[in-house]
Amino acid sequence: MVFKIKTLSKNTSIRSAFTLIEMVIVLFIISALLLLFVPNLIKKGEVAQKRSNYSVVEVVKQEKEVYKAEHGKEPSESELKSIVGERRYDIYIKHQNDSDPDAPGSGND
Repeated sequence: MVFKIKTLSKNTSIRSAFTLIEMVIVLFIISALLLLFVPNLIKKGEVAQKRSNYSVVEVVKQEKEVYKAEHGKEPSESELKSIVGERRYDIYIKHQNDSDPDAPGSGND
């Protein structure tokens, strides 16, 4: 078996991988982009959660009005909890006094 050895002239170079400096630069750029975008994404998630909670509160208020129209009285806490479900009821209790996140001046644009 004969092996050929390829000889290179002094002007030719083989580059088969990134250098350490190139990797550090790429990682720095990725880190900078993450620092710019992650806080914005977290804020958008918080705004979406506020909107969701506000929507649940509005639905529970509507359910209370429907119950009142059908039965002629406000539902008790246990009746309301059975009508809307425990999870929605808990959200309603926690956020019933929150303001509309989409109202002008709320800062959630």
